[in-house]
Amino acid sequence: MIQTEVDGNTVEVKAIDKLTPEDYKNLTPRLEQLLKKHDKLNLYFDMTELGAVTPEAVWRDLKFDVQHLTDFKRVAIVGEAAWQQVLSKLGTMFSSAEVKYFKPDDKALASSWVNQA
Repeated sequence: MIQTEVDGNTVEVKAIDKLTPEDYKNLTPRLEQLLKKHDKLNLYFDMTELGAVTPEAVWRDLKFDVQHLTDFKRVAIVGEAAWQQVLSKLGTMFSSAEVKYFKPDDKALASSWVNQA
């Protein structure tokens, strides 16, 4: 499940339990709508409550990233599992955004960093 909040050109996404293709069916149109209003978006992605990601969800995420290579300025990823850190590094390969990974204790720092752009 995904929860989102928008503040200007910053989108805060919180992934909970399992990330599925249906989550991306809901999130993608919202991001594309925001991209019509803003040249670039900043993304704060909280994965601290995420348990699993389906392969189909990973594919949708990568597909979206490739379609929007230059549409994000900063991406802050907050997580605590090793695979989440690997995903954040993978994300840098499919985006021109500045991507940083933060541990859960650094949520405030991550939020501050992503909003500086």
